[in-house]
Amino acid sequence: MSLSQKFSGLILVPWFNSAEWEFVYRSIYSEDVDKQQKALELLKLWKIRTPILSTGVEGTLIILEALLHDTDLLSSEQLANHYAIALMRFLNLSAANSEKQGSFAKTSAKNELPKWLINLRHDVAHGHQIPCLFNLKMGLDFGFNWLREKYWEPQSKIIKDFHIRCSSQDQQFVNAFNAFVDVTMSLFENCHLDDSYLNQINMLIRSRVGKTTSHLNIMSNVLFQIIDQMLRDFPKLDESCWSKLLSNEAMLKPHFDVTLIENESIKLDATFRDIWKNLLNVLHNCGLLFVLVEKLFDVTGDISRKKSDKKMAALWINEILLALIKNPDDAHILKFEPSKFTYEQQAQDFQKIVLYHADLSQNYINYFIDSLLQYANSDNKAVIKQDIDSLFEAKIENLHFAIADIQMGDELLLTYEDHHEILVESSCKVFTNEKTTPEPISASNKWQKLKDTSAFKSCPLGVLPHQVGQSHPFLIVD
Repeated sequence: MSLSQKFSGLILVPWFNSAEWEFVYRSIYSEDVDKQQKALELLKLWKIRTPILSTGVEGTLIILEALLHDTDLLSSEQLANHYAIALMRFLNLSAANSEKQGSFAKTSAKNELPKWLINLRHDVAHGHQIPCLFNLKMGLDFGFNWLREKYWEPQSKIIKDFHIRCSSQDQQFVNAFNAFVDVTMSLFENCHLDDSYLNQINMLIRSRVGKTTSHLNIMSNVLFQIIDQMLRDFPKLDESCWSKLLSNEAMLKPHFDVTLIENESIKLDATFRDIWKNLLNVLHNCGLLFVLVEKLFDVTGDISRKKSDKKMAALWINEILLALIKNPDDAHILKFEPSKFTYEQQAQDFQKIVLYHADLSQNYINYFIDSLLQYANSDNKAVIKQDIDSLFEAKIENLHFAIADIQMGDELLLTYEDHHEILVESSCKVFTNEKTTPEPISASNKWQKLKDTSAFKSCPLGVLPHQVGQSHPFLIVD
């Protein structure tokens, strides 16, 4: 039974993993001939593994192979023949993918292939002479870029690896993870777990390592080893595990550093923070650390959560970001083990979410905004002005006003992005609660009725004279 038949919604693919797919994608569009040759070899290998490739991959193989022909070894006629065949095969894949006969033009229009390209194919298929080399090369270049826009870029945002794990393993992992969280909290708070629950945990441990224990410290270590091994084999956490970890009975249980309560810089209790250090390192080594950060951020905006939950979530985000910054001089921050995973792109995306789409007037963002800007812009010490202007709003506590009540003078510069970002320059003046009468809007004389319409006689309805040439790039219109 094939993978696509056994697992609903999945298909068997020829690449080993998403990293190989990403390598091929980057190599194809690298503009480096050597890298493109390597990508072509891998595409041919995929073709051997899976003879019927997806349209995007097959079309790329056809075009890339044609474009990489050695122009010094072939004559213009030979090269034109190669280009013509490649163009024909590519368009047959991309535009003739329809069950109904005679719908080639409709399908090509639906797939946003231009009319001139279809006409070029028609000339190749039915003309007495093959079109010139320049036109064929232009067609292949268009198809090359079209494949990037329609296949490679969209797929790069959603492609991911799928690891097969049976349902019994899934449940075993969830049970081990939940037990680890409970035992960890029990050890920290020095409280007793129910005997029947401890027996269940011991049964789980015995099924994995063949022995039991009555000591909570040993039990915690064994459970951690089970979690570590299973996460390395299958780097994904079930939603129930995230819910357990991010509850107010686990990581979000209020534990603040009492020595800093009177100061503005409230931090997590270091002892409480360190009991989760090993688990955070495992998440880091599995590339799940920023998934945790994003879920913690979701807590800060969840109206159903307690204020203490939101504060703890924000402080945890700050602790994780400080650890990722890796300041060796600060002995009071978390220390992560070296990992192959880096989070530059995730950090920049997360920064955009925080600055542009979050409620910047909420105080919880203040706990981690400095660390976020420092980590997300580590390669650019001079943080861009737009981020600093956005930070202006985040730093104002208890800011509540209605935009409709603000009247703007000539000296005010106000920019509003995505209904969340308000940038107000410090030299601006804001006038409120003053009733003003808006100035009457005068009619504009920008548009005038055209009297001489002779220039439009040869144009189709709705097309301007300068647009006619766009229907075919080889047509010159005076």
